[in-house]
Amino acid sequence: KAGELIEKFNSAGVVSKGVYLNQPEVWSGNGGRIAGHKVLVEPLIKGEYFKFNSNTGHAEPDSATMQALSHFSYHISILGSKNECERIVGN
Repeated sequence: KAGELIEKFNSAGVVSKGVYLNQPEVWSGNGGRIAGHKVLVEPLIKGEYFKFNSNTGHAEPDSATMQALSHFSYHISILGSKNECERIVGN
């Protein structure tokens, strides 16, 4: 679902740069406390990363793209309103 939302966001042309999703994989645990459980594993990406926003409304400076994606995905997934998002971005 996240990939679909990001594709819609990129297609809407809200920002000049595209947003990309780091594709995780589902692994089956075979030892220790994860034995017999499925775990979601993201590939290792080198570099520094930080959290852009939080559920409590905190937003990091210079995170306008991620704020726009958060707002866009809220309207699409929670409110189910693609038309509202199109109105917001002016399409």
